[in-house]
Amino acid sequence: MLSQLCTDINEWQCVKVCSGTEQCMDHLQTTLKEADLHILMHVLDFVRAGYSTCVVIFNDTDVIIALLYYVPVFRKEGLKEL
Repeated sequence: MLSQLCTDINEWQCVKVCSGTEQCMDHLQTTLKEADLHILMHVLDFVRAGYSTCVVIFNDTDVIIALLYYVPVFRKEGLKEL
């Protein structure tokens, strides 16, 4: 699965590409300016879609700290492993 998060609704739409089909992801449109926080929205969306294990590949400690901070929220939504 591939998705992107856009900060300006007039710019690009957030699109999920899965098995050759594209789906607009309006619920991931945001006005957040901090790119690191976009990852959190993707993880939450991933968990709400029913996945219990999520792998995030990122080389920024700010993202790791934010992910750890929100683990209780993700676990409440059904995440088993991050």
